[in-house]
Amino acid sequence: MRWCAEELGFDDDPEVSSYIDEFWATVTTLPADTELVAWMSRRSVMEYCGFLELISRVETLSVIDIADIELVGQDGATRPDLSQHFGVVHDEQIVSNHLIERASRVSAEARATYRLEWQRVREENAALRVLTPEGLMSAELDHFDNLILSCITSDWQSCGHVLVASMAKLCDGAFHQLSADQVLFARLLQLIDDEVIEGKNDQELWSLRESWVRLHPLG
Repeated sequence: MRWCAEELGFDDDPEVSSYIDEFWATVTTLPADTELVAWMSRRSVMEYCGFLELISRVETLSVIDIADIELVGQDGATRPDLSQHFGVVHDEQIVSNHLIERASRVSAEARATYRLEWQRVREENAALRVLTPEGLMSAELDHFDNLILSCITSDWQSCGHVLVASMAKLCDGAFHQLSADQVLFARLLQLIDDEVIEGKNDQELWSLRESWVRLHPLG
């Protein structure tokens, strides 16, 4: 949280550490006969990393991975984006797709592989982690800068508009790379500070709605 406050402008919540400690104390001291099930999509960076942290702490775990399940939207059409992030799957879809029946126990061999992967990225200790066809990779904080720049034009646009367009591009691929637009907003402000783009605002503080950006005019 301190790092996020310093690097990304997140609000620092000193109570977060106690919440985290309480959560892990509960999860790791469950009765031996408890069936612990992780619901996630391995196409979501946040969910997959959370899964890796969980499996690094517990010995017995089942998982329901929706990455390759064809889920449909309210219009009945297939929605590939739903399989990228379990956090957006509705309870009706959980029931209609019989997801609870898909729980499978993680084998000892798979657990060892997952733990090695998590150990590697933790030791690399990069600012970001991203998913690729080759697996989970470490990335620098400016990893998404070019994507952000591709959404900025020579006309003034609100920062909110640029971030929505950037998030849409991120969700258009095979993976759900970010769950917080604050990361992109922090990079957008850094691009302004570095004079890569122009920015203006009508308030003392930069905000998504009351701040604007554009490419530098030619000449």
